[in-house]
Amino acid sequence: QTDLVALYTTQYRPNRFKTLDFSLNNTVTFVKYWTNGLYAAIQPMGYNDYYEPRMPGWVYKMPLNYSGEWQFASDARKPFRYYHTFGFLNSPDNHHARYYLGLMPRIRFSDRFSVSLTMLYEKDLNNYGWVATSYDAEMTPYIYFGRRDITTISNVINARYIFSTKTSVTLRARHYWSQADYLSFYTLNFEGTLSGCDFIPGQDINFNAFTVDLQFVWYFAPGSEMSVVWKNVINTMGDELEQSYISDLGNTLRAPQTNSFSIKVLYYLDYLNIKKALSKKKKRQGE
Repeated sequence: QTDLVALYTTQYRPNRFKTLDFSLNNTVTFVKYWTNGLYAAIQPMGYNDYYEPRMPGWVYKMPLNYSGEWQFASDARKPFRYYHTFGFLNSPDNHHARYYLGLMPRIRFSDRFSVSLTMLYEKDLNNYGWVATSYDAEMTPYIYFGRRDITTISNVINARYIFSTKTSVTLRARHYWSQADYLSFYTLNFEGTLSGCDFIPGQDINFNAFTVDLQFVWYFAPGSEMSVVWKNVINTMGDELEQSYISDLGNTLRAPQTNSFSIKVLYYLDYLNIKKALSKKKKRQGE
């Protein structure tokens, strides 16, 4: 299947141009149910971002850019399934380049037990984005943008065991790490362009989110369930950048954490059955 799409986008109110996007998407499913997908797009007139300035009426104009993506997946019916996605974006005029790689293997050991792993690595070079907003004595806004290299790594492990048609247990562990290394700073002009300004120290970001969820579910009646959940959460953010993933993960695991335990019960009430039961009760009382 091949699709060619042209999309012209504007704001609803006021009616201002956002982007003109041309994209081509091709998906092929082979006889053995392997799937290959290719995607390409270009925004020849750039992209007017009305949200990144975080100030109504302002805009940041991103120049011409083009992007692509390749997806590939093996037969999902097999015990082992492989899936990957690789993509990139390039904006030559401001030397902005982004690329990412995602791997998502899954192993089904039996009809009851399966484990999947989702890994994502993303590098965003010369990314331009909002840093801060200040005001002078006349309340005139000064919007500061920064040019930064952003690195993001995300790993998620999912494991599920089904005891019976009514009970199962699921374990999900996720570590998300993203850090931004600022290289230079600018002030945003009202027409959407950038002007250089002095370096603003202390803006680098190192953010971590580590979560573990363990859930037991029991379907004790039709449409009714009880779930018992234990959750462990660790969130950290600072301005000291880490070069090693292992070192960063170790520091995250040593940080303060929050544990929670919850029980939730959902019971399905059938109105028609209740109505029938009440009618029978009234008849017996009438007799």
